[in-house]
Amino acid sequence: MKLKKWIFSTAVTGCIVCIGPLQAFAASSSEIQAQIESYMEDLEASQKKSEELEGEISSKQEEVGTLYAEVESLNIEREFYYQEMKTRIAYFYEESQGTTLLGTLLGSKNFAELISRIQFQQSLYEYDSARLDEYRDLVGDLEDKKEALDAELDDLGDMVEEQVVLQATLNATISDKESELADAKAAEAAAAAAAAEAAAKEAEKRASTDALDYAMTATTDSSDETETAAESESKEEASAPEAEESSGSQEEQSSSSEQSSQSPSSSGAVSESGTTSGGQLTRSKGVVYYNGHRETWYSTSEGSAGVVVGIPGRYTGSDGIIRDGDGYICVASSDYPKGTIVETSLGTGKVYDTGCASGTIDIYTEW
Repeated sequence: MKLKKWIFSTAVTGCIVCIGPLQAFAASSSEIQAQIESYMEDLEASQKKSEELEGEISSKQEEVGTLYAEVESLNIEREFYYQEMKTRIAYFYEESQGTTLLGTLLGSKNFAELISRIQFQQSLYEYDSARLDEYRDLVGDLEDKKEALDAELDDLGDMVEEQVVLQATLNATISDKESELADAKAAEAAAAAAAAEAAAKEAEKRASTDALDYAMTATTDSSDETETAAESESKEEASAPEAEESSGSQEEQSSSSEQSSQSPSSSGAVSESGTTSGGQLTRSKGVVYYNGHRETWYSTSEGSAGVVVGIPGRYTGSDGIIRDGDGYICVASSDYPKGTIVETSLGTGKVYDTGCASGTIDIYTEW
């Protein structure tokens, strides 16, 4: 159970060590990515705006072309009419050259003809003047429209130029942000590697500490065994005089000796050397008596034959005891059904196998 807790603690510590700096880098790279996406949206919008402006410019240029054609047509028409009017004026001048107003009056057959001649000349003059004014106004209107369109074209050109500058700025910014993003990801990878290395060192440090604890525990168990053996020898020496005083027949002494060797007390334990010892079962003790049963240990490993392989969540603790995923010590007993919970000198156990002598609990270890 101790090893299981240590593994969990080490994993959590490693995760905390790794997650801390990675969260900062993740937030940084995420922000940069969001900025790049925002700039990309602005760039797409600017490109769309440029396309719209180019379309407007094309339309305005067509209108300007149409106006130029109309102005040219009016200028041609005006020039034709102007030449026609000059020809007519020259004719009237030649016809009337050398005559006086009195001659014009006398040349008329009657007053009505005189009035008619005067009105005709006046009407012709007014028509020519009105026609020239009309041409001049039309040409002036077209020139005004052309100037307005030229101004709009200039404005559109400026707007297109602004979009070109904006797009160049956005492209440069996006390029810078992409480089910044690459640097952030590289730093993030370096931080992840450093965090993993730190976690590995921490795990190695904890493993060394745990191994030291196990060695110290083994030393303490050895000392306890030595003290127990000394106490046992002292008790045997103290009981020697009493045995001499209570002399009996050789047959009774032999019978008593056999009964004593077959029925050990529940407070003691028999080690491999045959001496009685108490406390917890250890590798050096070999056998103890606890809670009314005899305890021994059996060394095995993953992959050995038998039910040990099928123990769910099986692991070996720092004390060398094999436990299941719930932390129960794995034991064998012929007195209890499989799955029974029993108390041992080393803690609470669960029966996973049989085959032991009656009254014996065999504890699985990797001693």
